Amino acid sequence: MLARLRISPAMIGVVAMTAAGVGTFATSGASAADAELTSLTDSSPASFVMTAAQVGAADGKVDVSRGFDRPRLAQQAAQQASQRAQALEELDRDITATAEEAERAEADRVEQEEKLRKQWVLPVVGYTLTARFGQQSNLWSSGAHTGLDFAGPSGSEIVSVAAGTVTSAGYDGSYGNRTVVTLDDGTMISYSHQSRFVVAAGDQVTPGQVIGYTGSTGNVTGPHLHLEVELPGAGLTDPEPVLREHGITP
Repeated sequence: MLARLRISPAMIGVVAMTAAGVGTFATSGASAADAELTSLTDSSPASFVMTAAQVGAADGKVDVSRGFDRPRLAQQAAQQASQRAQALEELDRDITATAEEAERAEADRVEQEEKLRKQWVLPVVGYTLTARFGQQSNLWSSGAHTGLDFAGPSGSEIVSVAAGTVTSAGYDGSYGNRTVVTLDDGTMISYSHQSRFVVAAGDQVTPGQVIGYTGSTGNVTGPHLHLEVELPGAGLTDPEPVLREHGITP
């Protein structure tokens, strides 16, 4: 027969502590294993898949174009190039049209200026013809009148009949204050008995440009403009038909 063991209270305490330690170790180990397994099962499948950039980076290079539609990019680039070319063509047409328009405007301006230069106008307004060319009277030193007399209020504007160059402007005896304008063809037109000058010798004048004011200087009986016309090679000429020839009826 087995001898009866005498178990003291101290031995019972050691056995209890040993059993508790083994249980704690088993429980702790199981908990750690369970946590690791839970972590693995909860992970997303995507976390185990490398991205395209990561795969490309495996050899140190990244191909960022893998995610783009290359044919579509090429089509867009072609469309942009076509749009730029069309815009440039339109700009070129606009520039050409603007240049042509400017040329036409300049041509019109030159033509208009030429027409104005060739235009003739009456020398005064609000007048009365008091003497014509060739009229006989002892009022004139030659016995015959050498021009047209336009009577009107003193100080009225006198304008150039036609375009030309002022060849003289000053006092001239019985003519009083007299301005002579020579035209391009050599015709000379004089304006006498002025009260005041506006232009001087050498000035270029245009039709309708003010050159002086009517007055009573020289041999006169009242304020008026004495107009004379001298044609090249013909001398003093009746101004009236010359004016009519250029569309002017005094």
